[in-house]
Order: sequence, then C-alpha cells, then structure tokens
Amino acid sequence: MEGDTIYDGADGLTTYDGASSLHKIGSGDDYVYVNSEGFVVFNGDCSACTETAVPVVNIPNFTFTVGEGVDIKLVGTNNPEEWTLISPCQSYSLSGGETGGVYTLTHCNGGSSFEVQVPKGGFRTVCSVTAPVLVTGSGATATLLGVCTDEILPLGLTINFRSGAIVGVPSETGVYRIVVTATNCFGTSNQDVFLITVGPATQYRRFNCDSSQPKSNASDACAVTPSYSIYYHDGEDEYPRVNDFVFFLNTETAEYLPYNGGYLWYLMDNNSSIRIDNIGQVTDISLCGETKSTEAGDDKTTEDDLEKTIE
Repeated sequence: MEGDTIYDGADGLTTYDGASSLHKIGSGDDYVYVNSEGFVVFNGDCSACTETAVPVVNIPNFTFTVGEGVDIKLVGTNNPEEWTLISPCQSYSLSGGETGGVYTLTHCNGGSSFEVQVPKGGFRTVCSVTAPVLVTGSGATATLLGVCTDEILPLGLTINFRSGAIVGVPSETGVYRIVVTATNCFGTSNQDVFLITVGPATQYRRFNCDSSQPKSNASDACAVTPSYSIYYHDGEDEYPRVNDFVFFLNTETAEYLPYNGGYLWYLMDNNSSIRIDNIGQVTDISLCGETKSTEAGDDKTTEDDLEKTIE
C-alpha cells in the first residue's frame, strides 16, 4: 500500500530498487509505483478506464509570504490521477565511480556551465538543463531522476505528484512560473501555466478584495460577480475597518505599498464592501444587503453597530 517499503528479502535488510516505475502485484489487477529506495509512492488497480476525456486544467495564480504555511491542491476535471511539472531543468544522480568523477552541467536559472566533483564511491544529486558530461573518472555514471522540483517550486515547498498537493513553508521571495499537466486513465491534459508569488514576511493581515471592478457606491460594488485578489491591511481584525490602511504587494520590488482606491467602493469576500481613499485609508464600510455604512468621524455608536453586524 502507499507508504509501505518493499524489501528484496524476508530479513528486511535490503530495500527493493523499484526504479521509480509501476509494478504488478499478485495475481489480480493491483499495481504499485515503487521508487529506487523501495518506497511505495502510490498504488491502484488495472480496471477498465471509465473516463471519456483527458483532464482540463486551469490553475489560478497564488500569492504567499515568507514563513506562511502553504497547503493548496491543484485541481482539474475528469479525475486526474497524476500531476507532472514541465521543465527542461532535470535532476541527476552523479556517482564517483572507482576513481572519483568530474562532470560539467548547465545551471537551470542562468544557462552558464559549471563543474561538479564527486569523490570515489560517492554520490551527488544536482540539477541541470543539459545532460551531465563526464570529464574525468572511471566507472562514474549519471542517472536521470526526473524534473528538479527544487529549482521550479519556491524553496520550502514540495508537490505530491499523485494528489497535486503543494505544501510547506516558503523561505525565499520571488515569482515562480509553474507549468503542469494532469493525467487520468484516458490521457494527459494540455500544459497549463500559473504563477506562485512569494512576498517578504509582513506584519500586515491579508484579505481578499475585488479591485478590478470599483464602483461609485456600496450597493453597486456588492452586486458585482467577484474576481478576488490578495491585499493586506494594518488593522487588528481579519478584515479592514474604518481608518485602517490597505496595501498591495509590488512583486517587482517586494514592497508593500498603500493602495490608491480613488475614493471608490470595493467588494470583499466577507459579504461587505469598503471605500478606500487615494492614500489607502478605509473611509467607509457597508454590509452587502444593508443600507447602513459608517464614515470616518461618525459617532462611535454607529460604527460599533456596523461592526457587530459584519461579525
């Protein structure tokens, strides 16, 4: 079963080299995918395929901050059974052989060449956009392991190719272009491209707001079909309140900048809309479906009543 380890002998001393391939189990229709360390990555059966089309994939972009816990799952139609990252950046296992080996490879992020030395009897795992070339060494070999996730995903994140789950804690800022396909028993989808943006750690709170359809009044903002983006605010609550400031992440400079709202209304995903001035300060809040709103400077009772309604 998934998560088990397979051994060559009953003594359990030597793990089975599954060569990262599928293997039939027993006399039935069961199979397992076993990696080179004998670990069962997933299992299934060979029953007839019931899908009538390949998966259709349309992954949205994601934005996170350094140190934020990430737990997302890629999804597609027609029951994907496996996900694949597409990249020329591949991972190789290099052996030192009988005398030690020296290899030349090509950096994934810059295209320049570099050398790797592997000691006698040793191994190193490296990433390259070209196949390793052995310069010196006797008996040294290079084994292709597959796509190099360490160079594709943000540092600190990993992907489960079976479920499509991406989890972890990103530790470096950047914008990462991810190309994926999804496969079911019928076939493989077209390639889909999405971005993962990792911004610097921040004390601000994030929230979802539709900034693409600003309106001149609260009721019109509440009536839009939303397309949310991630924003941040400096308040103490989950969503911004009157007098809080709203910020957006500039991915090019990795800065949080005040959002120029132009004194217009914007829908949030908590069934309320906010009005933001031209320096990013929230001046009004209105619960969708209600006519009540509060302005900066209104009496305390009115603002407290609205906050209780929103909560």
